[in-house]
Amino acid sequence: MERFKILVPVDFTPETDSAIRAAANLSVETPIEIVFVHVVSKSTEVENALIRLEQRVAQFNILLRGPYKSIVRVGGLFEQLSEAGQDNDVNLMLLGIHQSSTMTKMFGSNPLKVVGNCPFPIITVKKGEDFQPIQRIVITLDMVIKSVQIVRHVEKIAVLFNSKVYLVGGEQKDEALRKKSRIYFAIAEKSLIQAGVECESIMLDRKRFVQKLLDFCLEEKVNLIAATFYTDNETVLSIPFVQQLMDNKMGIPTMVIDGVPSSSASQLAGIIS
Repeated sequence: MERFKILVPVDFTPETDSAIRAAANLSVETPIEIVFVHVVSKSTEVENALIRLEQRVAQFNILLRGPYKSIVRVGGLFEQLSEAGQDNDVNLMLLGIHQSSTMTKMFGSNPLKVVGNCPFPIITVKKGEDFQPIQRIVITLDMVIKSVQIVRHVEKIAVLFNSKVYLVGGEQKDEALRKKSRIYFAIAEKSLIQAGVECESIMLDRKRFVQKLLDFCLEEKVNLIAATFYTDNETVLSIPFVQQLMDNKMGIPTMVIDGVPSSSASQLAGIIS
């Protein structure tokens, strides 16, 4: 089986230390490869930055169990993280983040800017939080077909960690919307089942949906929440919704993927026919 690869940006802050530790913990549980990356603005900074990066990673050697490498790239942060991930064929990024402020909740935070530049999903990890083995995953599905594409990424993680997946959406009162929702859930369920992943669909009251979703996660001891973020403004509430998930007080890591137009959703839609 092809080795699962994780990209971990490092900027030498406690937040990215949490991401390094999370990746190291995952390497104990499963056969993964880790790519640590630091971005500098000038080529003259590369040599010293690489020494510093390797020293930082070495502090976690006692935890690391799989292969890993450290790289330094030159250029803009968001573009270089995306290119580093694509060049190394990573499956996802583990991103250490700060606690959000009111302004970032309203207008978007740097983590969401990273999401908007990456074709692979990103799991956010906050400082000081323990990253638990991924045994239960929640995927939030909405009324946009592109939200289904995140299922493909979750499948790989669920297979790797033998996780159970919950598909969670808001209960629709309108019959046409209920029918549309059932179709999307059927697409996702069929894909997960074909991948050998145990799954269950849950519909929650749309009133105070985020709180009900987080209550469900607490009750079921969920270890990862997966959601789609729309940079094309297709869903006007995308930013505050995803930000609330990332800021959850229970310390549950949130996996986010940019819902850019892609063939993934249409490929999944073909499964139901």
